[in-house]
Amino acid sequence: MTSTIIGVTSVAQLDENLDAWGTTLSPEVLAEIDKIRWEARDPAL
Repeated sequence: MTSTIIGVTSVAQLDENLDAWGTTLSPEVLAEIDKIRWEARDPAL
């Protein structure tokens, strides 16, 4: 059994993980992800 662990810090890493699943996200979903990423620049804080 294998799985993909998602923990990305860039759009390039997200694209690589999605490619591993054979998944494509819509522009709307990517925009929402980007919005969250800018609001929570460092979720460890």
